[in-house]
Amino acid sequence: VYKRQIRDRVENLEIFVDDATLQVTGKKGEVGDIIVYVGKQLLKAFEEGAGLPVSRTKGRVTATTARLSQRIAKRLKGHGYEAVKAMTVLGVDTAAGRSGVHGQSRIRMSAAEKRRGRFLNLRKAGAKIREVHRAATLPAVMHGTRVVGMPPAVLQRLRRLLLTGQPRRAKSASLTLQFACGKKKSDPTFAVLEAPLMHWARQAFNGDMLTKRRLQAAWQAQVVRLTLAKRPWAKVAGPAGAIIVVLRQLGRRTSSAFNWQTDTGVNVDVRLEAPSSLRKLINSSTAVSYTHLTLPTIC
Repeated sequence: VYKRQIRDRVENLEIFVDDATLQVTGKKGEVGDIIVYVGKQLLKAFEEGAGLPVSRTKGRVTATTARLSQRIAKRLKGHGYEAVKAMTVLGVDTAAGRSGVHGQSRIRMSAAEKRRGRFLNLRKAGAKIREVHRAATLPAVMHGTRVVGMPPAVLQRLRRLLLTGQPRRAKSASLTLQFACGKKKSDPTFAVLEAPLMHWARQAFNGDMLTKRRLQAAWQAQVVRLTLAKRPWAKVAGPAGAIIVVLRQLGRRTSSAFNWQTDTGVNVDVRLEAPSSLRKLINSSTAVSYTHLTLPTIC
């Protein structure tokens, strides 16, 4: 009976979409028509195509002029839109370009730490919580990591928190040793350092010439900025800064936005290297930099 109840819950899973944002830039007189058409098509796709009802009380429209936003909102009034002067936009996607972008990661980390007691109670009851704890904690804390990275202080807190789900063993002062006794790559360091590097590598590998020129320009600006910074993580303002600091953490050198040096001293051009192959190199570098185990480990 219990298994059937669980199966029914999974089969009837409810999905909620937090929000959707449309942004259009174009010639005067064309923007309104474009945003109205695309907006209606998106609403139709949500409601008719995906079966996701859209709220009729939260739609907002803003534009370069109040008159334009009012005209657009009037045409979308039937869908519950209204014109506003400004909107509060949350998330790391709109945070690039300014310092102090890691405040949210610390807030997310604190929220995850508050749930630690629940998992401890499950473990006391005899449940194996390693996978459940990791699945519930890692994605929430890592949100936005591929864009702005994760400071070492937050990563250390995350590592300590995830040890809650590890099987009980003799305590060790070394977090690396404790994770080494568990499942392969259970240490969140691998996922945290991989995220910004893989995100950048995909843009370099799949991007057109304009995208690659922009990546190079961003990298050059951030290299100068972070080289002079006493606290580089506090100056990270986007993907370019994140990869520079992460590669330094791994002890790797870069001569451009695309040329990275591996732990064996080999230079890799991420414009030519498939991201799937690059992942192996990143994990290898992470293992070398964070796992200095020269003697057999007894778990």
